[in-house]
Amino acid sequence: MLASLLMVTTVVVGGFADADCDEWTAEPPEALIRAEAARLSLRKARIEWSLENHYIPPAVRRQIGDPSVVVARTWDMETFHVFQVAGRDRLDRNLGDAAGVRVYRADTDEPATIWGVWGDHASASLVDDGKYYWRSWEGVDQAQVHPGSGRAAKLDLRLLGAVSDLPAGSRDVRILFASPEKSVFCERQQDGQRVVHMRQGEVENVFWIDPKRDYAITRVQTYWSGQLRFEARSRLKRFGDVWFPQVVEFYRFDHDNMATPAKIVRVRAAKFNTPDLPDDLTPAEIGITPNHAIKVCDRSGREIGTARWTGTELVGFGDFRPAEPEDLPPGLVLASAGGGEPVAGEVFVRPGELVRTR
Repeated sequence: MLASLLMVTTVVVGGFADADCDEWTAEPPEALIRAEAARLSLRKARIEWSLENHYIPPAVRRQIGDPSVVVARTWDMETFHVFQVAGRDRLDRNLGDAAGVRVYRADTDEPATIWGVWGDHASASLVDDGKYYWRSWEGVDQAQVHPGSGRAAKLDLRLLGAVSDLPAGSRDVRILFASPEKSVFCERQQDGQRVVHMRQGEVENVFWIDPKRDYAITRVQTYWSGQLRFEARSRLKRFGDVWFPQVVEFYRFDHDNMATPAKIVRVRAAKFNTPDLPDDLTPAEIGITPNHAIKVCDRSGREIGTARWTGTELVGFGDFRPAEPEDLPPGLVLASAGGGEPVAGEVFVRPGELVRTR
């Protein structure tokens, strides 16, 4: 335990997971620090995985049966994926189910149209250094780019099993206690594992950590106002030198009263920090090559223009009308209104209107 401790008087609310905790500190326990350090060490990775999804979001459930709405079904199916990471670059390739379909129409067994593309086309997304968010589809002459802001919180499978839901990730790679100065902690022992409680306001996370397997996390629960809302249970496997979840079952309070998993992730193959893994991921990894036409979208996903990827920069053409300058991808270069050569660092948002990029 670290030296500086802050004793906190704890009022145990009925149902809280910390009923066995009577000593709290402002310092995160060593077990949690080691668990986080193990995940932070995964600077490069390639993971082949599948997602078995049984969860129907409430908003979608309300639309089922509405003849005016075409509902896209992604539940009661298993899709296969490839995840890669290199530093701040993250890539996920969705290969679809056994039939190659990513999403079906809820009222038929036919692929649905999503993002303007039929659901039987494999897709890929890339977060490029937090600046760009790219999307592409196999067999379709279509690709998109969004500003990284607001889109960088895409899947980061390095967090698998360390959080109580499928991990979204963020620009900040602190994966377990991103704001430790606002949290209080308690630690106890259970069946040879270190159980760490982390409370911040009305939210409490509980981590089961196995010190015999490099402080790998085997279970996580999330409580809101004393009620259990989410849980992840992991079965671990050693991939090379790394203990990592092989199977993770995710439970939700709004799915079958948490009696059955809402989602199941299976890691089919994985390797971490090996010399053969790339140090950088580029749009070429998802099929976007020089001279590829790119639809430029704002942070909300609305298309605002078209550009050409040269391999090093985006060169736009046409009439861009972003709501805010931040809606433009950083470094975007547009040819002048008269059709002249692109000028680096300058953007013609509308003909005759020059805006300096960051």
